[in-house]
Amino acid sequence: PEEAIARGLREARHPGRLERFLVEGVEVYLDGAHNPPAAQALAREFAAYHLVFGAFPRKDVRGVLAHFLPKARSVRYTRAGEGALGEELGTPFFEEPWEALCHAVAAAQEDGLPVLATGSLYLVGALRGRLLGGLPAKEP
Repeated sequence: PEEAIARGLREARHPGRLERFLVEGVEVYLDGAHNPPAAQALAREFAAYHLVFGAFPRKDVRGVLAHFLPKARSVRYTRAGEGALGEELGTPFFEEPWEALCHAVAAAQEDGLPVLATGSLYLVGALRGRLLGGLPAKEP
């Protein structure tokens, strides 16, 4: 029984928390980190990445980005969902999260860095649904 518990803890997965996908040869990580402590912990996991970021106005967006931006080779801002921040987040801004992810994947194919999509569980949910649907990263 103790080995089964240990194995269960080792193999436990939480959707939307440092969840890894492989998209056209690029590692894509989804994580719903939406507050500074979570952002700090998540950013520590990577040396560098291409960032896809969306957030809601009630969150400490500046505090979260303070942890993500130093390691971001590039940033694509997107709308995390209904009522989420839009173009005021920054540029380049993509209305559709999938489009932002597609652009980040294309950049990552050039330098081999992973893509990190984060800032909101709503953003992660939208992207996760597309990724689990087996859709290609390139828009048709």
